[in-house]
Amino acid sequence: MANRDPDVPRVVVSGFAALDHAMGVGELPGPNRGTLVTRRLSEPFPRQGGSAPGRSAAAWLFYDPLGRSLFFLDPGGAESTELNPAQRLALSRAGWLCITAGPPLVSERVLDASAAAIAWCVKADPVVFPPPLSRRLLRTAALIVHNRSEEDFLQDAASPDPLDELVSPESLIIATTELAAFDSRTGTSWGLSTCRQSVRSMSRVPATRSWLEC
Repeated sequence: MANRDPDVPRVVVSGFAALDHAMGVGELPGPNRGTLVTRRLSEPFPRQGGSAPGRSAAAWLFYDPLGRSLFFLDPGGAESTELNPAQRLALSRAGWLCITAGPPLVSERVLDASAAAIAWCVKADPVVFPPPLSRRLLRTAALIVHNRSEEDFLQDAASPDPLDELVSPESLIIATTELAAFDSRTGTSWGLSTCRQSVRSMSRVPATRSWLEC
């Protein structure tokens, strides 16, 4: 159904459309070792992370009790990294562009084709976010969401520049933990339910960077 509410921005999300197999394990094994799956985290299992033509991508994610992970990805059967006319039209109409883990070349082309405000969902993986792409996103994203465990990845991506100098002072950086979110610029923290409410309220703000002055 077409979005007819002018107060709700159009959002385009770019990234892998994968079948997610997320599992908890007692410990992450080293080479030539095994481990037992303690529980399945995807609901349903596997969880459909999106849809795409051809063979769907699939991801296997393993988390130990400390939140550390191993991640295996089959990128699927995508035959082209070029944007089609429908995708370019959607990008031209978007107020927000959300970049998630995906093929780096596709992410670059999506960024080239859009003038929307950028939200970056960080994944500390140079395979999907190599240093040049990560630096571009640090410079241009209006909203950066990452886990606190990924801060070293962001510091390395910004190098040799200090992270605070590379990121715009108008950008909002949200660092998450398992049950809370933390604004690394202001030191403000939210519980998970409050964070979700804040994200909903932000969706009503026009797609400009002025609202990020906090």
